[in-house]
Amino acid sequence: MSELKERRASEIPGFRWILCNTCGKTAVGGAILFVSGCGHVHCSACLRNLASRTR
Repeated sequence: MSELKERRASEIPGFRWILCNTCGKTAVGGAILFVSGCGHVHCSACLRNLASRTR
């Protein structure tokens, strides 16, 4: 989890077209997406689901 970077849609111009690689949600209205070191993008809900599977 330390390799993940938190990004807000409002901070990066043109960021709205980036999708969660798991569910397809976009960064709209300040939604938070997480970008892993290898470039995969996950929304917070999918990231929680992925984390619960690895425990």
